[in-house]
Amino acid sequence: MHQREVRIHSTSQYERHCRALGYKPAEITLLVIGFHTGWEQGFATSQSELPTSQLGTADH
Repeated sequence: MHQREVRIHSTSQYERHCRALGYKPAEITLLVIGFHTGWEQGFATSQSELPTSQLGTADH
């Protein structure tokens, strides 16, 4: 649940930042979609860098 809260908070900050830069609502929607895609890719990358034992797979 903590990861979800961090993502929501970060998204809100990003939206405010985009609004302050003068982006329109439709543009902000597209920027947020890109932000979420980057977030998911970054999270997937960070998970793939963990040792195998931390990913829940056993080395046999």
